[in-house]
Amino acid sequence: MGAPEMSLYPDASLQKLKISNNVQFLQQMRFLNRTTRGIRQEIFHVNDSAWPDMWHAQPDKFPSLGVYNAWLLGYGGMGVHITILDDGVEPDHPDLAANYDAANSYDYLYEQQYVNHTLGDFHGTWCAGIVAATKNSDCVLGMAYEAKFSAVKIFDEFYGLTDFGESLALSHNLARTDVYSNSWGPVDDGETFEGPGPLAQEALERAVTEGRDGKGAIFTWAAGNGGIYDDCGCDGYAGSRYTISVTAVGRDQGASWYSEECSSVFIGAYSGDSPDLRISTTDTGGACTNRFQGTSASCPMAAGIIALALEANPELTWRDVQHLIAATASTSGLVRAGWQKNGAGLRVSHVFGFGLINAEAIVNAAVMWNNVSPQTQCTSDVILVDRLSANGVEVVSEHVSRGCDLVQYLEHVEVWISFYATYRGSVQFILTSPAGTDSRLLRPRRFDVSNGTTDWTFMTVMSWGERPMGVWTLRMETTDSSTEFGLNSWRLSLYGVQTAPSYVDAQVLPQSDADETTAGAIAGGVVGGLAVVAFVVVALVYILVGKKAKSPAIHPEASGVVNPSMNARYPEGTTVNGDA
Repeated sequence: MGAPEMSLYPDASLQKLKISNNVQFLQQMRFLNRTTRGIRQEIFHVNDSAWPDMWHAQPDKFPSLGVYNAWLLGYGGMGVHITILDDGVEPDHPDLAANYDAANSYDYLYEQQYVNHTLGDFHGTWCAGIVAATKNSDCVLGMAYEAKFSAVKIFDEFYGLTDFGESLALSHNLARTDVYSNSWGPVDDGETFEGPGPLAQEALERAVTEGRDGKGAIFTWAAGNGGIYDDCGCDGYAGSRYTISVTAVGRDQGASWYSEECSSVFIGAYSGDSPDLRISTTDTGGACTNRFQGTSASCPMAAGIIALALEANPELTWRDVQHLIAATASTSGLVRAGWQKNGAGLRVSHVFGFGLINAEAIVNAAVMWNNVSPQTQCTSDVILVDRLSANGVEVVSEHVSRGCDLVQYLEHVEVWISFYATYRGSVQFILTSPAGTDSRLLRPRRFDVSNGTTDWTFMTVMSWGERPMGVWTLRMETTDSSTEFGLNSWRLSLYGVQTAPSYVDAQVLPQSDADETTAGAIAGGVVGGLAVVAFVVVALVYILVGKKAKSPAIHPEASGVVNPSMNARYPEGTTVNGDA
C-alpha cells in the first residue's frame, strides 16, 4: 500500500476535525524555512590579473580603505558618472572601454570632441583605471568599477588652458557629472601662490550650486607633491571649500614622502611610496602598470569611493559628502599624524585631514544619512593692523564683532590675509579657534624667496563642527630673525550650519589615543625644527554675542631626491601630481 499523498490544503477530513470535541489543538501546517548555522561566505570573486598587486584594496590591509567590503555589500558605482580632467585617456583600453562615455568626452585643448590620447599622454589613463576600470580578467578593477566616466582633456606635454578654458572644463557636462576628479594643479615648487582665476572660480561655484539637480557636483583634488618644501594651503584649487583635497598615505600608514601638509587637506587615500610599493592601474597601449604614485593616484581613489557613496544615497549634497567623510574616516593606525582633538570631538590633522577614507563606513552611513541644513556664512570686517615686526616686537590687534546668529557649528573657515615679508619663505601663520584648535594656515617654505606684499585667502577644516563664539587669534611667526615682516590686514569668514550635525553631537568617530596632540600644541616655539625667533601676534576678539631662492620642482620618484625636471613635460604653471 502506498504512502498517503501529502497536502497543505484543507479537505473534508480536516473540516470534520475542526468540529470534533476530541480535538484540543488544530493548526494548518506550513513548510518552514530553516538553514544551517555555519558561516556563509559572500561570493565576490576578483580575477583581474593585477588584483594581487592591488595591496591598497585588499580586505586584510590595515587601516583599510574598506572598499572590498563595500563591494561585498553590492556597491560598484552603478548609476554614477565621473569626469576625469587630465591629459585624456585611452578609450579603447580593454579595461576601460566598457565604462567609457565617449559622447560626453571633450578635448578643450584643441576644442573638439575627444577621440584618443596623444603619444606620451598617459596620466589620465592611469587615473581612469583607479576610478572605473571594469571588473573583468584584465589588469585592475576600479574603486567604482560599475560607474561610467568621461575624459576631458585640459593639457598635454606642450600646452595648457587659459582661465576661460579651465572654467569650461570645470563645468563640463554639468547636467550629468556627479564627481570631477582632478589630479593636477599649480606647480609644486615651494614658492608659488596660485589658485583658480575668476572664471574658473565662478565655474566651481556654479557646479556646487547647479550640479546634480541642485545638490552640487563633487570635486576631488590632488593635494600636491611638494613634500616638506611646500604647503597645500598655497594651492587655491586644493584649498577651496568647494573641493575635497586628497593627500597620499603610504603603505606604512604614514604620509608619503612627497605629501604636502596644510589646514585645508580633507582626507587621505593610499598611494605609492617606494619603487616596489606603488599603485597598479591601466596604462596606454592596452597595458597595465604598477608604477603610479603621487597624490594623483590618491585623488581618483577617493573619487571612486565617493561614487560608491552616491550610489548608496543619490540625494547627498556636495556638503553631505564632506560631512560623511569627516564622520567616517579612519584615524586608528595612521602614524606621524600630529592629531588634535578639536572642540567638536573630531580628530584632525594637517597631515591627513580627517584620516583615511573608508568606503565601507561611508556607504553604510550614507544609506541612513539625513542631509545637513543649508550652509550659512558670517564674515568679519577687514581688520586693519598695518604694523611691521622689528627685533621680535609683538603686535596685537583686537576686534569685537556685533555678532552673527547664522553660523552655530562650523564647516569651513576662510582667512584672507594681507602681509609683508622680505623673505616670505620664513613666515608661518597659525589661527587658533575659540576652542583652542590650531590651524597652521602657512608653514615656512625655504625656497620661497619672494620679497614684498602677499594677499591670499587660506582655508581650514581643522575647526569642523566647533562653535565659533569667542576669541580667534592669528599668529604670524618667522624662522629667520633677519626677515622684516608684518601684517597689513585680515578678514575672517565662517561657514557652517545653525543645527549641529548628528555625528558631532554624538561624536560617533573612530578614536585612538595614539599620536594625539592637545589642541593648541602646533603654536609652540619650534617650527619644523627651527626656533621661532620673532613673531607677530594678532588677537581678534571675535565675540559673536552668544550667537555665534627658487627651488627645483619636487617629484615623487623612488630616489626621494629633488628633481628639477618634474614639470618639464607640462605647460608652465601646471603640475600633474604624480607621474612615474
